[in-house]
Amino acid sequence: MRFMNDYELLFRKALKNLRNERVLTQEELAHSANINAKHYGRIERGESSPTMNFFFLICNALDIKPDAFFKFMFEQEENE
Repeated sequence: MRFMNDYELLFRKALKNLRNERVLTQEELAHSANINAKHYGRIERGESSPTMNFFFLICNALDIKPDAFFKFMFEQEENE
């Protein structure tokens, strides 16, 4: 059984990997998602959890559907 912290770590890694694949800084992604750059940084560092609304805004800015994001997240884990 997984602990919530495991999922949170997977989520943050996937978020950062997708952002890096798209060659975006945290500030650029936050701007595209129309969210505060400092808040986005806290999400990526695990200091804050995104609301569902922010998650959808981030997915939109990354040009990925939410279900594809989670598929990517678990594929990343399998490749480690």
